[in-house]
Amino acid sequence: MDKSQTYYSALKAYREAVSSDSGCRRLLDALVAAGGRNAIEIVRMKCEIEEDWIAEIEKQLPHVEKAVKAERQFIRREGEVVPIEKAKRASRDSFQHLARHSNLLTREPEPNGDVVPDGLFIVEKESDYKVYENRFLYTLLCYLRDFIEVRLNKILETGNTYRARAEVNKKLHTNGRDIDYRMTLAEDSRLDFYLMTDDETGRRIERIRGAQFTVSALLSTPLMQIVSDAPLVKPPITRTNVLKSNVDFKAALALYEYLSSYEGDGFTVREVRRTLDPLPAPAAEDFAETVALALFLTYEHGNDLVPRLEEGRRAEAERKKAEERIKLAKQVELLRRRMKESGGSAEEYILALEKYNRTLEADSAALGSVREELVSVKAENGELTGRLESMTGRAQQAETDYRNQLAETARVRAEGEKALGEQKRAITAECDKKIAEARSAADAAIADAAGRADDAENAYNALMEEKRVLSARLNALRYEHGLMTDEDDFTSRERFDELEREYLAFYDLFEKQWKKTKMKIRKDVLRSRGEEKKD
Repeated sequence: MDKSQTYYSALKAYREAVSSDSGCRRLLDALVAAGGRNAIEIVRMKCEIEEDWIAEIEKQLPHVEKAVKAERQFIRREGEVVPIEKAKRASRDSFQHLARHSNLLTREPEPNGDVVPDGLFIVEKESDYKVYENRFLYTLLCYLRDFIEVRLNKILETGNTYRARAEVNKKLHTNGRDIDYRMTLAEDSRLDFYLMTDDETGRRIERIRGAQFTVSALLSTPLMQIVSDAPLVKPPITRTNVLKSNVDFKAALALYEYLSSYEGDGFTVREVRRTLDPLPAPAAEDFAETVALALFLTYEHGNDLVPRLEEGRRAEAERKKAEERIKLAKQVELLRRRMKESGGSAEEYILALEKYNRTLEADSAALGSVREELVSVKAENGELTGRLESMTGRAQQAETDYRNQLAETARVRAEGEKALGEQKRAITAECDKKIAEARSAADAAIADAAGRADDAENAYNALMEEKRVLSARLNALRYEHGLMTDEDDFTSRERFDELEREYLAFYDLFEKQWKKTKMKIRKDVLRSRGEEKKD
């Protein structure tokens, strides 16, 4: 497989990385400007395939295929007289033979009985597929297979030839450095990937391969396998009635005569030579990069700098990670301020916070300081989560249990996560059960009266809202206590839409409960004022 694209992409990436450094850029410019011979000489073989023989094969090959599928055969009829006890079945030929040979009737029939002969003529029919026409087809296919294979192999062998010569001499004296670089390259290859990419040449090679595949398939048919045991047909070909009158066999004969009289290789090969002396500017820069790379490799391995350079590479990677963390932290801070100032989306802030959290957790070296920063961010987000925590005593109890479990071992924490998962499944099962009951009630209501369908649908929607509220409470609890896993990813469109519906359902519940609470507070206040007046 050709790797030219891989090398080219790697070279572009290398050039971009090196060119960004001013010192490397100055060395590269100096190497390009340095004197010396820099030349490339390429010799390639250009293959031009003649189309006449390909077109003739493609024209007649469908007729050859039809002739093979006809499966011509010769039926031989052989018979003998066998005892009546061994005769399994009689044919028309059996009765005709018996009528002509009365000597087979030697026994008188019983009263009202049938006439039974001593023997019966039985005819056996055998199909012989090794007829002359089929043997001719097999001979033609074998000749066609060799005709195509010889020419295709020569085309690929001579057409893929590639020879290259390159010479680079560089002498440079600058900044206390004396550089004398000499490189001579020679390559002879028969695996030139780009030679056959010429559109017309490539198309004709594919046509040849298509014909070759068809011939191989026809030689593998059951008929040709049977005929392969028979002797090949030798020229001159006997023009039987079938070969002269049948359209398909006539075309097969025409193809045989064309191939047997064809002269020449069916293609021509010419040498294409290209010389670059001196190298153009882009090529000169590419070869100058090889000089700079050779200088570095000599210095690196000669001074055993691999451990030190690898340490520096890792430090640079850590520096880039730190820059990314700072960038994410600024993004989170910006979203937090925007949300406070303009009442922005809490979901947007939480998503950015989660991304920032995952980035921090991936950096194990700075995990301690990151956890402190995360706690600080969670504290600032307490105003958002506090309303949700105050809605239910179950959430408060779960929060209390979780805070107590922070002081226990990792095993206890794992058990707590398992219990929370069971609680989630129980809540989900309860909701699913209620939904199923609501659906059943709705179906019964629809069957009884169409007018009650709206009530059933409202009940179902209420249960769905309840499920979303419970799910939102559970997700908020798990997120607050850091129990979210990779499986709880809500970044997909479907998961995020469901999360948004849960949020809206929970917000709707909050608004309704808040209205009820205000009414109750108002009643309590009015009642207390009435009692004061009575006193």
